[in-house]
Parts: sequence; C-alpha cells; structure tokens
Amino acid sequence: MEKLILTLLLDIKSFFYEHFPGTVQFETGFRGLSDDEFVEFEIRISGLAISDEQKETIDAINYNDPGPARMGEFVMLQKVKETVSKLKGKLHFSVLSKGEIMVHVLIPQQASSLKTGL
Repeated sequence: MEKLILTLLLDIKSFFYEHFPGTVQFETGFRGLSDDEFVEFEIRISGLAISDEQKETIDAINYNDPGPARMGEFVMLQKVKETVSKLKGKLHFSVLSKGEIMVHVLIPQQASSLKTGL
C-alpha cells in the first residue's frame, strides 16, 4: 500500500508541475491523517492559472466521465484515479477559486492487505 500511495502523491505533484504552463509560481500545502480505519490526505495548490476548460475537465473527472479525462494533459489525472481505485479509495478534486485546487484522498486501511502487484 505504501508504494501505491507514494506513486499517487508523485503523480499528483507531476500533474500540477507539468500541466499548468501559465503558472509562474504556486504554493502547495499538505495535510495527512491516519487512524485504524483510514488514511486521508489533502493537497491544496494555490496560485495556478486554471482555464475554464481545465476546470470543466477536472469536474468531469470527479464524476467518472472518461471522455475528457483521457485527453491531452489530463491523462495523468486519470492515472491518479486508477491508483486510488486500486487502493479501494475515494478521490475528489475541488476547484476552490480561480487559482486554487484541493485534492482530497481517502483510503481504507484494509487496502494494505490487498495484493496490488507493486
């Protein structure tokens, strides 16, 4: 499970660093919690240059619309979704303001007993 979570975090980071070319500088915040039942984390990114089209695509990813998620720069977000699915978790992207996105991930601890192949 730890390897998949690390892969997930790196993929999220890669997406934001590689796919917002209009952004000169942005800030990233991280909050993580763990208990007997869940591993939960949030990543908040602010200072992004997000177009209306990008916002619509991010919203579509939240609702399992595979169409735009497979296009161009958003392939990485689909990969993130697939990793969360392997962990039997939940994933949600929120565009909080024009230049701020929060990524919320909730993974059940029972996922640690899954054979994930990594």
